[in-house]
Amino acid sequence: MKNIILTFIVTLCGISPSFAQTQDETNEALEFHPLDIGTYWVYRQRIFSDLPMFSDTTYYSIEVVADTTLANGTDYAVLRYFNYSPGFGPHHITDMGEDEYGNDIFYVFERVNPETAEVLQWAPTEDDPFNEVLIDSLTIGILEYYITSERWDWSVLGGIETTFCYSNATTVIFDQSVEKIWCRLISFFDVDYILARGFGLVNVSGQGLEIDLILFRDSDGNEYIDPLHVNTPKEPEIPMGVVLHANYPNPFNPTTNISYELPEAADVQLAIYDLTGRKVAELQNGRQSAGLHTVAFDASTLSSGVYIYRIQAGNEVLARKMTLIK
Repeated sequence: MKNIILTFIVTLCGISPSFAQTQDETNEALEFHPLDIGTYWVYRQRIFSDLPMFSDTTYYSIEVVADTTLANGTDYAVLRYFNYSPGFGPHHITDMGEDEYGNDIFYVFERVNPETAEVLQWAPTEDDPFNEVLIDSLTIGILEYYITSERWDWSVLGGIETTFCYSNATTVIFDQSVEKIWCRLISFFDVDYILARGFGLVNVSGQGLEIDLILFRDSDGNEYIDPLHVNTPKEPEIPMGVVLHANYPNPFNPTTNISYELPEAADVQLAIYDLTGRKVAELQNGRQSAGLHTVAFDASTLSSGVYIYRIQAGNEVLARKMTLIK
């Protein structure tokens, strides 16, 4: 404990402790922050409050869309943020705008130093066009360590931002038990976050706030989705009529889940249409039992835009809109 306290004091004084790592340890650490092109995250942010008007659930996504090299020869991954969470913004936005549906989109340059396993974002200043900000250290094999880092741009709040991390533990993500790095950022208010091997940032929690990873796609196209419903010992409730739920996530790229409930067994047709009325996909056509059903829709071959998903079950017909963003 004395060593921990001493390390904390040293860090607050502006001196960051250094730990020797083998190259194998560094290579393992890099797995906690994947940045290959095609890597894609979808997050759900929930704000909790005793007053319903101040409670909210929103969704946002991050995708690695390209690589780029600055004039000084430094290579970065280009991250595209879609409707990013307010209050958890990056340090420097290279470009921003809106899509045709009014959704915010902006781009950030980020890299992981392969020799030190430090995660950095490009944040140029007037004096230094190549300035970087250390947002995390993926050092593993150390039970406790402190770093001076700024994963999110809270500099406007003032004060010292220091992160305490612990890496000798596991977490469950998408029904898989994987090694995690648990960190606490000590700033204006404390925020805990978890990095998981192979998935990167999977959870953020703070005062009345929680952000969870609900969909992940790696650079090879392997996709992991958090189930919409959790089985419980209780018998499922049978709806009075056909229920067509909002697809999840929405907007999406390129997959989403469509759920519906049937009060009794019925012949079901579930299809996707574009705004001209042309059928572009048929997801279900046949007899189904009463209860909840979920179908995955892959829109890899379709263009960005608004689509209609329509269900006919017996004599009932329902439809909803969804947005594909690529």
